[in-house]
Amino acid sequence: MKKIFISSFLVLSISMFSQTVTDLKFDSNIIDSENSYVVLPKKEKDTKYGYGFIYFDEMAGYTFRSLGDLVIENGKLKVVTDEFHKSSMLISRIGNFNLKTAKLNDDLVKKLNLESPPKWLENYKGSKSENEKILNRASKLNGADNPQLALPKLLELYENNFKTEALYFELIFSYNAL
Repeated sequence: MKKIFISSFLVLSISMFSQTVTDLKFDSNIIDSENSYVVLPKKEKDTKYGYGFIYFDEMAGYTFRSLGDLVIENGKLKVVTDEFHKSSMLISRIGNFNLKTAKLNDDLVKKLNLESPPKWLENYKGSKSENEKILNRASKLNGADNPQLALPKLLELYENNFKTEALYFELIFSYNAL
């Protein structure tokens, strides 16, 4: 009887505390969060976490699309979408690459009933080769004064024998900026 009670308690605890605020670890950087749902850290007095999707726009660079808020109800995270987010889009170009976000894992995305990947993301997938896409990302990072983030991508392209004038320009820019 005691084993049944303990087993039941453990199963109930696991289900009750899934998708809780402890699932949010604000340790993901912007570049590693590309094509992912993320939660932004909240201010101390706020009761809601902002959440959205980080993607790369070939024309504008790294971008955050705000999708609403997450609140904690009964120990669980819940999506709250206000009228603004239902009828409008709030899109921000990312300039602070040092911001740490909480990247939502696939299990949490499913529990929150989020579309993965969002259908609108198809509009931002370019037709360039993978090497050109990496070069474009590195160029945007250089332009945002983050050569320390761009240089590893550029060196990888160089080592993979992708040698273009644009690559040499970006490598020189990164090395000079460092």
